[in-house]
Amino acid sequence: MTSSPPIVSVMRAMHVLRTMNLRDVTSVNDLHVALDLPRPSIIRLLKTLEHIGYVTHAPERGKYVLTPKVRELSEGMSDGARKG
Repeated sequence: MTSSPPIVSVMRAMHVLRTMNLRDVTSVNDLHVALDLPRPSIIRLLKTLEHIGYVTHAPERGKYVLTPKVRELSEGMSDGARKG
């Protein structure tokens, strides 16, 4: 089987989730500085992640937080899989 190039938008979304996981609340500017992505791209990624339930607006204007749904990303992982 030949290898396919990675899907950039999926990689970016995972970078957003990983970066947000390091903070209690995150702004578009926080992500722009940390990831060096254009603000419009970050906003589209956040809106998409919000649409599927992984991100929501924080009480502070312009801030976002992860939802408990992100825990589903690690459910089912065995210890053996984590080591490899």
